[in-house]
Amino acid sequence: MRIRPEGVLAGLVAVALIAAGAAVFVAANRDVPEFDTDSPDGVALTYVDAVLNDDETTAEALLSERVPCDVSDGAVSYHPDSARVVVDDVVVDGDEAVVVLDVTEIEGNGPFASSEYTHAERLQLRLEQGAWRILQAPWPPSACADGDKR
Repeated sequence: MRIRPEGVLAGLVAVALIAAGAAVFVAANRDVPEFDTDSPDGVALTYVDAVLNDDETTAEALLSERVPCDVSDGAVSYHPDSARVVVDDVVVDGDEAVVVLDVTEIEGNGPFASSEYTHAERLQLRLEQGAWRILQAPWPPSACADGDKR
């Protein structure tokens, strides 16, 4: 019995398509994480998730009263196709906090992303009326959380 190259290639393509389909199925059916919005890191992650998903209502609700604009005014100037965001550090000093995020931006969709870029970002928060709010968030870039005018 002789194995033909066309048969091997067809088999490899079939395996790749099945794997890609399984990855899409798993990604589409995984639970959306819920973050503890009573903590600085939970607020930071909820804010980033809202901005990345164009949820202006949620993002704006997490901004400090001191931020002089609305999310819809500044919108997001840029965000990647997708990102992995991990809390690296949280420093709380009284009613102020800094959340350091380890961010990997991913450009391109699917199993073969075209590029990844990893960097650290520091979000500043303040406790206002018993709730943590974003004072400054340099990532994702938003005119609103960077303190531009309304």
